[in-house]
Amino acid sequence: MNSPHQPPRHNRTFFPHTPLQFHLPNPSNIGVDDQLYTEDELMRSYQRIEAVDYHQEVDVGGIKFTSYNAGHVLGAAMFLIEIAGVKVLYTGDYSREEDRHLMAAEKPEGVQIDVLITESTYGLQSQEPRLVKEARFTSLIHNIVSRGGRCLMPVFALGRAQELLLILDEYWEAHPELDSIPIYYASSLAKKCMAVYQTYINMMNARIRKQFAISNPFVFKHISNLKNVEQFEDSGPCVMMASPGMLQSGLSRELFERWAPDMRNGLVVTGYCVEGTLARHALNEPSEIPSLDGRKIPLRCSVDYISFSAHVDYTDNAAFIDEVKAPHVVLVHGEANAMGRLKSALQSKYSEREENIKIYTPKNCETLKLHFRGEKMAKVRTSRGEDLFVFRFVFIVCWYDNLTIGSLAAKYPTENQPLSGILVAKDFQLNIMGPEDLNELSGGLSTTVVTQRQSVAFHAGIGLLRWHLEMMFGKVEETITGPPGAETKEGEAKEGEVKKEEKKEKEKEAAGEAIVLRLGGCAQIDDRFGSLFKSFLRIPSLTGIRHSRHQATHAQAQRAPPRVGRQRHERHDCRLRFGCRHGH
Repeated sequence: MNSPHQPPRHNRTFFPHTPLQFHLPNPSNIGVDDQLYTEDELMRSYQRIEAVDYHQEVDVGGIKFTSYNAGHVLGAAMFLIEIAGVKVLYTGDYSREEDRHLMAAEKPEGVQIDVLITESTYGLQSQEPRLVKEARFTSLIHNIVSRGGRCLMPVFALGRAQELLLILDEYWEAHPELDSIPIYYASSLAKKCMAVYQTYINMMNARIRKQFAISNPFVFKHISNLKNVEQFEDSGPCVMMASPGMLQSGLSRELFERWAPDMRNGLVVTGYCVEGTLARHALNEPSEIPSLDGRKIPLRCSVDYISFSAHVDYTDNAAFIDEVKAPHVVLVHGEANAMGRLKSALQSKYSEREENIKIYTPKNCETLKLHFRGEKMAKVRTSRGEDLFVFRFVFIVCWYDNLTIGSLAAKYPTENQPLSGILVAKDFQLNIMGPEDLNELSGGLSTTVVTQRQSVAFHAGIGLLRWHLEMMFGKVEETITGPPGAETKEGEAKEGEVKKEEKKEKEKEAAGEAIVLRLGGCAQIDDRFGSLFKSFLRIPSLTGIRHSRHQATHAQAQRAPPRVGRQRHERHDCRLRFGCRHGH
């Protein structure tokens, strides 16, 4: 049983080491019918979270994964996952453009990726260069406040908000005429996130780290956090950054409904908007917008869109796919039409290059099956647990008996030299080792001996059986053994050796004497004897022997081949046991 203070061994959750990702959304802000989890479940999930660093490889039951910087927000990660030798790179949301505070997403080096799962948020759209975009953004904000208007920027609490705050604080510092115009940052969650940004400077790009040597760039001079909306004096021009970013509800929706009728005001959408949201609807510049209470509000303010989204556009996404060179590319996180156009563009490009790269666009909850060649590698282990050399094989593994890898591990094998050992598969890894190393190197495995026997009723004389055995195997020896089930010494049994066991009283009454064929671990001889025995029992002339008597003694049967015919003397009702021993 797991301790209540320790995370359970199942349902483990891994996060990049920055605690920013631990600020999970509060379900109390969501309707009861739409909640996927309760606040209590959210709090109990924290004990299952395990923090990992970038480039740290984690092995969970043979499944290995490594996180890499994704450049989307502080702490965002893409994951390289290896399962049974197949390497899958899942990008999640990522950005290949270095902005004012985040590094660009990195590509795992020295790794051949088999499957790339990448986002397709922007489809075939390409964004303008960052410097051009920043200049247009600051100019637009300046124009709105200069005409006496209020500028509303709906943003998400995490990610782009911090980027825009850096841009605005720097622009206000360079333009003293704007000192009297306040910039508000209205989001309780964003305030919590800001504390993390002020702490984890080391995870940001070189520009921020260099600036931090002078002063913390996230301690703003011209930006105030709006603690209480009721205390907000809505008089005169200002810049307001409020969440949520798509105007679904909350403060950003409330302010947009209040400011939309005034043509001096302006709405600046800075991120991606999903179809069906009010922000997406406003970009079409309708004459009026719906309010939360069902009223129609005239839309007279200016509406502009400048994308500071931290998602890759077509140019960066296509370049990253080219760099990874994965034979299978799975497109996710995008609208169906945009994903379809991106898939067609990529297929056309790779068709012209005659590159065999397959593109997939699975729907939500749709299972995608990919098949890979079953090529495996197995390491040969010495008795000291050292890796000596590696076998690569496909589908077929050769097995040889009576040799141990410990004795062969002293030197590298020569070409075509047969090697013997036990192939151990554990956590998608293969190792070849000697039986004596199993307990130490494989986690407690041990060897044993399995003896298999088969009993068949035989109603003819022992001499007839001996004669047929000598014809097939040569010399046959008859010895006396202990009762059935008694252990014999290793190597006691020989090919073709016939042994007579002492019978228990019940067995004597039921079947008479028993003949046991010891085959010394050779199943092929066992099969040959079984076939021989069944074949001569089917001979018609032998049928009469099963119900007759004969005079020949065992000693007489050994001097000449037995006569086949009806005999009138003592009947031997014998039971044969033939089997083999296997070492495992």
